[in-house]
Amino acid sequence: AGEARSQKEALHAEKEALHADTESLRAQLQDLGSQNEGLRVEMADLRAQYDDLGCLNAGLHSEMEGLGSQNDGLRAQNESLGSQSESKIAALQGETDEEVASLNVQVTRLKEELEQAAEDVETLRGDLEANETKSAEQKAKAGAQVMSLDEEVASLKGEVARVKEELGQAVEGGA
Repeated sequence: AGEARSQKEALHAEKEALHADTESLRAQLQDLGSQNEGLRVEMADLRAQYDDLGCLNAGLHSEMEGLGSQNDGLRAQNESLGSQSESKIAALQGETDEEVASLNVQVTRLKEELEQAAEDVETLRGDLEANETKSAEQKAKAGAQVMSLDEEVASLKGEVARVKEELGQAVEGGA
């Protein structure tokens, strides 16, 4: 009777130990689930950043096209004013020097605006190229991070499967 009682106490102690192991494995499983969710959120943030860079790049393209159109318009206006200036100078040769000087000032101003617009277009082209390079670098970095996160998720899934298996074995062993 004493030996049976001793065996019963040993089995009870073993059952308590298995219960504690089961609870520990459940806590580990919950922690791994939380880590997995955190990685999913981080992946979503990286995708959103990538999309934001695409929008910024499209905006710069649009702005560059607008400045290119403005540049073309200024060039045409400059050519037109140049032609008008030459015609008026020929027609008004006998008229005052002030009128001729005014037209020359307008032509000069338009040439300066044209040069400034050309410089702005070149600056935007440089900005666009820099942004495209940065976007490509960030895309590559985001891709590497996504791959790393995918590997980590796969590893966590394996760990979860292992913990579930251990938990199942512990429960079967305790039964």
